[in-house]
Amino acid sequence: MVKMIESAEEFATLKKGDKPVLVDFTASWCGPCKKIGPFFEELAAKYPDVVFVKIDVDDLDDVAAECGISAMPTFQLYSNGVKVQEMTGADNDKLAAMAAAANDM
Repeated sequence: MVKMIESAEEFATLKKGDKPVLVDFTASWCGPCKKIGPFFEELAAKYPDVVFVKIDVDDLDDVAAECGISAMPTFQLYSNGVKVQEMTGADNDKLAAMAAAANDM
């Protein structure tokens, strides 16, 4: 299941947890985001030991700025509060590899 992050505080708490966190920075108007969204959901079902979340860059622009987001979709992987991997673009193969890496943490 993919959770939509509602606040900067929620994101800060979640990324410091004991499970790896894979974040989809998205926007409602972003075509490529809509294209890869269902695949992100599939990966969330496949890897239950990874926390999959989405952040709408328009709703949480402060979080997007803090994370250095300049294009969507951008995916970031966090482990113990530290960003360990990032990719930009709607590439299913690269996203699948990122999710698999998260699952191995």
